[in-house]
Amino acid sequence: MRFPKSWLLLSLPISLLFPAWMGFAAVSPQLPRSPRVDSRMSLEFPPPPNRGAPRSTAGGGVRGEEASCRVGEGRPLTPLIPPEKIGMTAKGNPTIFVYVPQMTATEAEFLLVNRRGQEVYEVKLALPTAPGVVQIRLPESVNLEVGVDYLWQFSVLCDPSDRTSDEFVQGWLQRQELSAEAKAKVEAATGLNRAKVYASERIWHETLETLAGLPPADRREWEELLKSVGLEAIASEPLLECCTSPANPR
Repeated sequence: MRFPKSWLLLSLPISLLFPAWMGFAAVSPQLPRSPRVDSRMSLEFPPPPNRGAPRSTAGGGVRGEEASCRVGEGRPLTPLIPPEKIGMTAKGNPTIFVYVPQMTATEAEFLLVNRRGQEVYEVKLALPTAPGVVQIRLPESVNLEVGVDYLWQFSVLCDPSDRTSDEFVQGWLQRQELSAEAKAKVEAATGLNRAKVYASERIWHETLETLAGLPPADRREWEELLKSVGLEAIASEPLLECCTSPANPR
């Protein structure tokens, strides 16, 4: 196992590396469903019915004691995830969103592991030259199992020869199977209404992905969604065309 991966595993509490996974009871795969979607309502992401304690391992920081390679004192590297730090998806290969500030680094690494710490996907990515929200689209070769929790990590390689200087963020990810009724609603809806269907089902990643694909006129809905989960600090940051076609995935 290479050094960067060992850092990821060392960031996990022992209770989260084994099947007990105490924190996972706070976000049950069987969530109540919203009976209807009101297209007149501003898009907000509903909290889980039994929130419990947030997963303390998701977040971010710098691996070593050296300063990060962020330019200035602006907003930090930030994962776009709900307060409970786990994002639900209905897809086997969802899209991950991360806010990346202005950095002197030019390269990042994305790593996805299962709850046993086994690598599912890893890729190096070229960073944008401007700050904003980047999208990491998992390839079709990735097929997440339903009901299984995964941990992802996005690391900025401040010094590729010294990975202790990485700046990184983490988040949890779980795939859920939509009910037949919910699938029908998704298929029947388009644009903003489809995003609202996903939000009513608490499917975080497809809510974000759908909103990201809407025209600029609907940008307010993206901002309202982020504000509803405490991400107002980056709600107005631009969506960047970045990190969508990895060149060397493993």
